[in-house]
Amino acid sequence: MSLITIWSMEIQRYFELENISHNNSIWKICTKIINKNENKMTGTAKKREIVVSKENREFLKRLFGCTEQTLYNSLDLQKPSSEMRKRIRKAALERGGEVMVTLREMETIHTANGVMEQRLPNGAELRFYREDGHGEIWHKGIMKERVDSVTIPVIYEMQARAAMMR
Repeated sequence: MSLITIWSMEIQRYFELENISHNNSIWKICTKIINKNENKMTGTAKKREIVVSKENREFLKRLFGCTEQTLYNSLDLQKPSSEMRKRIRKAALERGGEVMVTLREMETIHTANGVMEQRLPNGAELRFYREDGHGEIWHKGIMKERVDSVTIPVIYEMQARAAMMR
């Protein structure tokens, strides 16, 4: 288990013990920092961007009088928003641009016997069983971890741990 994941679980426990709402701004800041660092460590980061055709890219550059680099940075939704970037993004979406998310490839199979299997590029495999709600992480044919009472946030944590296996 990574240090970031442990830190995340400790912060979550503290917030639950202190009865602090998940809507609290401190909670949001902590989880944003944790997720950003976890994504960097595990390589599970996703890229969000607005994709437009070549003709629309040229149109946007002429419309806003900007360079290719400025346009590229504006269409990258991971970059902070400025007034210029907001205007470029709005125009790109109005001209048929689409928000795309690029993620690390992961094959997911749902079998008839109630098992969901996910295979990661590094050879790790996750198995989630609907019957009793537990999940397992396998790597190179060996079960590395078993988790009871799996929830959606736990699935994300298990995916991050499995992605770090070598």
